[in-house]
Order: sequence, then C-alpha cells, then structure tokens
Amino acid sequence: SAGAGHSIVVAPKTAATAATTGATTKTKSPDIAQSARYQEIFLDKVGMLCAVQEAASRHVLDDRFDSFLSDGEKELKDSLLAFINNQSETAKETHAFTYLEQLLRTKMGYRDVIGRPNRKTTQHISSWWKLEEKQVKGNKHNNSSAPPPPSSSSKPNPTMKKWKNGTNPGHVFVCNSSVCEIQCDAFLCPGRISVEKDTIVGSIAHQWWKSSRAAELLLLRQQAKKGAGGIANKPSDATSRHQKLQQHKGLDRVVTIQDWPDDQDDDNVNNNLPLLIAGEVSLEAQLQAYNENNPWNRTSSPGGALKIPPDDFRIEFLLETVRQFLELASTLVLASGKPHVRRERYLLALPILGTGGGYAGDMTGEIVHALLGMVTEFVTCREDMDVVVVTADDATYAHAQVIRNHLPPYKFPCFQALNKGQANYASQLANLAAGRHLALFVGAGVSIGSGLPSWFGLLNLVEDAFTPTGAASERTVGDQCQWDPLAMSEILNDWCDTKADRNGVQLSLKQRVCRHLQENGRTLGLLLCLLMSLPFHSMVTQNYDTLIEQACQKWNCSLRYPPSAASNTKRNLSVIPYRPQRKAQYWLLKMHGCVSRPEDIILTKDDYAKYKTSSKAQALDGLVQASLLTKHLLFVGFSLTDPNYLRIIDQVREALYIDFPPDNDDSTSSA
Repeated sequence: SAGAGHSIVVAPKTAATAATTGATTKTKSPDIAQSARYQEIFLDKVGMLCAVQEAASRHVLDDRFDSFLSDGEKELKDSLLAFINNQSETAKETHAFTYLEQLLRTKMGYRDVIGRPNRKTTQHISSWWKLEEKQVKGNKHNNSSAPPPPSSSSKPNPTMKKWKNGTNPGHVFVCNSSVCEIQCDAFLCPGRISVEKDTIVGSIAHQWWKSSRAAELLLLRQQAKKGAGGIANKPSDATSRHQKLQQHKGLDRVVTIQDWPDDQDDDNVNNNLPLLIAGEVSLEAQLQAYNENNPWNRTSSPGGALKIPPDDFRIEFLLETVRQFLELASTLVLASGKPHVRRERYLLALPILGTGGGYAGDMTGEIVHALLGMVTEFVTCREDMDVVVVTADDATYAHAQVIRNHLPPYKFPCFQALNKGQANYASQLANLAAGRHLALFVGAGVSIGSGLPSWFGLLNLVEDAFTPTGAASERTVGDQCQWDPLAMSEILNDWCDTKADRNGVQLSLKQRVCRHLQENGRTLGLLLCLLMSLPFHSMVTQNYDTLIEQACQKWNCSLRYPPSAASNTKRNLSVIPYRPQRKAQYWLLKMHGCVSRPEDIILTKDDYAKYKTSSKAQALDGLVQASLLTKHLLFVGFSLTDPNYLRIIDQVREALYIDFPPDNDDSTSSA
C-alpha cells in the first residue's frame, strides 16, 4: 500500500497482517472461496454504512417511501414541493431553478411526471380496468396495512445463540445492479407467465435474453442433445422463441426452463450462467387471485370490473412468489452439486419484485421492508446459502440499507463476525466513500467472482492448449519457472509464436488471453457489484477484461428510460486511454491494456520493459500517483506485488517525507 498512509487494504481475515508492518510472522492462507466471501461481507458492511449516511436525503422527495418518513421530513417535503410548484414559468426558465431542480433530483429523489421511474399503481389499474376515479382514489388512500419502519430495539433471538455456538449462517447482501447479470446460482425473474404459450413477459426477462446470447446458444445445444424441438413464433417481448416452461409440484407461482443445461462437468460446455426461475408478479394475476378468493369483490360497474386488492394482499402475493422461489431454487442448486465460480456457498439473487411490471412502484418502501424480513429469516437458518437483494436505483438501494441497519444484530450474524478492528475499518471506509474521498484499485481477484481465472490460471489455460490432452497433470511450465508469472509468460509466448496448439490453431499469446477473457466474462461477480454500489469517481485497474465497464452500465439500470431521467443518474464513464470523455464524472484507468486492443496489453517481461520507458506510461502513472497523493485508495483483489505498481509507490514515497507518521484515521493496515 501507499507509503504515505493513504490507503486501506482489504485482505482475508486469516491472512498474515504483518506484511505492511515489516514483521515476519506468517499464517496459513485461507481457501480462495472462503476469502472471497469474507471480502464480500466486509464490503457489504462498508456499503451499508455509507448508504445510511445519505439515505435520509434520498428519501424525502421520493413518494415511494412516504410511509417511512418522520413527521419533520414530511413537513419538509410538503414545503419543498409547494415552493417548486408555486414558481412562475419565468422563474422556472432560469439557470438557478434548473440547477436547483437537478440538485433535488440527484440528492433528494425528486422526480417530475416525465422523469418518474415508477408511476402510481392506481393509474395503471384505472386505465386497464376502466375503474371509476372515485373508487381508485378511495382504495389508494385507504391503506392502513403498510408496515411501520423497523425498530432497532429487539429481544434476544435463538438464531444469535445458534450462531455463537459455532454455526455459520448465511448472509443477505444488498447491491445496486441488474439482477439478471449477476454471477449466482439462480435468480428470480419476475414477470407475467403463460405456461400454455411458454412465455415469460417482463422487462427483466427481455433484458436477460437480449444481453445473454450465450444462454440461448446453450439452450439450443441442450435441446439438440436431448432431441427436443424448438418452439417458434413467440411474441417479441417474451424471453425466447426456443424455451419450454416447466412447472413444479406444489409450486404454482414459479417455473423454470425445461431444457436448461445442467451438465457442468462437460468440458465442452462453459455453463456458469445462473439458473433462471420465473416468478408470477403480474397485476392481472394479483387481481385474479384476489377476486377469485373473494367473488363478492366484483363491482356493479358496467363490464364487471375487478376490485383493486388492498396493499397488504398485494405484498403477501409477492412474498408468496419469493417463498416459492427460495424453496425451488434451494432444491435445484443443491442438486447441481457445487456452487458456481468457486464460491464457498450457493448464491441466490432476487430483485425488488412487483415495482415494475407488477405496478406496485408506490409501495416500494413496504415491499423492500417485507422482502428483507423474509430473506433474512431464510438465510439465518441455513449454512449453505447466501442471498443478494438487487436494487435497480440508488434511492431504493439506500432505503434497503437503512432497513438493514435498523434490523437487530442477530438478523445479520455475519456482520458480528467482524472483529472490532475490522468493524472500525469498515466505518472509516464508509465515511471516506460518503465524502467522495475514496478511489478504487481493482485487481484480478475481483474478476474471479465473474468466472474469469486468476493470473496463474490464465497462463495454465494457455499451456493446456499445447499439451496432449489438456489435463492439469500435464502442465510443466509452472514448476519449470518456479511459478514466476513473467517467466511463464515468456515461455508460453515463444510457444504461441512458433507452433500451433493441439487443434492446429496458431494465435499469439495476447490474442489467446483476450479471446478467453471475452468468451468467459459474461456475468458480474458479487464482489464487483458491491464495489460498484459505492460512491466513487475514480478507479484504477490492471485487468484486461471489460467487467468494470459492464458493471458501471448496470448501476441504476431502472433509470435508463426515459433519457431525461437517466441523464443525471447514470455513470458516464471515461475509460482511459481507450474511450476518454471530457465531460464524464467518473473515470477508469486501465494501466495494462484492454481486450479490445490485444496488441496493447502488458503481459511479458519485454512488455513491462517497454512500458516502463514509454511516454504513455508516464502519463498514466501520473494519474495513479495523483490518486495515491490525494485520495484514499482501496485495493481489492490485488496482490501488491506488480512491478509497475511497486515502481509507482517508490516514486510517491520519494516525493513525500519518508518518516512522516500517518494519522490514526489513515494508517496503512490490513482488514
């Protein structure tokens, strides 16, 4: 880490903590999967503490969270809205009013009619079912079933006692991303399900099939393997024209895709894609369930319009879908044999369902509260499974974090597993992130959670292409070079330049590396999504892949439409030096190249030597040095042994007083 004490390093709990203090004490390194989960829990704690500091301002003008506002916040909201509405048209055309409106949008959740991400439930029901305006308003304002904000006071619970006795329960993560593109074992895809037509209609389902071409290719391969025929002529807004839905006994709200490939042991299939489990959340299903159970609810209006169910019924309807998803997902993923991408335990992902196509956007606050309560009860009773709740906008993310922060400690025993020093580091990082003083340095360890190999794993894959069968037992380069990655890359580079692999294909080492990263970097790891949920403006990475760029695009994904609302809430990322943008508020420095430009990546000793003396390196190193001098740099998934990094650190140390004692807040330590 930086010699000036401007960085805090996140390291595994059982790793040696004496590395930065000069001591020689060493401890046994933890398992990779266990270490990855530890870092995820630590960063989840940082994200929660950081979001809580900004949550109050984000909720005040967002009417989705009205029931959670205090009396003072409600009074402030009414005053601000009255002030805005009372301005004349001339005043609204001024630059000062435009700046004020933009500030209220980004900092306090204000949305006008055009920019509102979720319209009122009753507006949609009124237009669909042609209900009278009087009935709609009466039902809307007659809602006494909304759950109150959670209380921090609680009584001891047996779950906490069980955890103290040595068990290791699951954990509920919260992040801001796209639920259908997180690397997990299974995810809930809410929508309108038609088993007869084999369709799942919904924005998340459409987005998943649109962005995951690999999923459809794997499905077609599995159907051909089993001799199944495709289903053609599906509606354009359905998930896929090749799917066939499968129901499960005793579960009437969730379905799976019948021929989804499950042969993870097949070397010819790279099936790290999450299992899609569709859940029924449509407004039609809610209305049908409510009026079938209560036939007297049909109104006397012409056409026999259906009565709107109360909010508590609608929330219970959505929770039943979640319950069935958890039951089915836990059964199916356990049958798969092992978690994806070397996680210590299985991971299930679900969105804040019902707030989009279910037209319950105005009940978002209550749905988040009820959803977190259900999934925390689920994971605290299991030692083999974690759950990540994925929000699609920053206001909902902050609201979910506030609810978690107010829940009693026994609901999140994994947070209690952090010792006092680690908890203090998490609080320090949260304060730095909230003050926009935090910069990120992302290493290859973060990409492992997305299914990509480590540095040695990548070199091993290249070597496997030249061995007789590709078996791990046939590898010799690592032992020959004493596991020096630069020496290994030199040998493999000579192989790639002078001969073809066992399949007769001859490509350069850089082309092989880039092709492998492009083919396998399909989904976003949980660790990366947790990092992207933090507020920051600058990032540095030596990774070649484009996962960081993808994760930035999925942040606040529900606010991409309409463009007028998205313009102030999306991260405009400048990728230096490949896609620089002068007006971008966020920048990513790729020090060692990108897969989009294979000839530029830094891979061998010659590449490092040329990079060291190039003018390009001087310019890029200057940005890293500025981050070390002016920001608190958080290293995640980085070994701190890269030659270029060590050279930059030495230059920073030379520019500062070597014996300058760091402050207590900025001390360089391992968490």
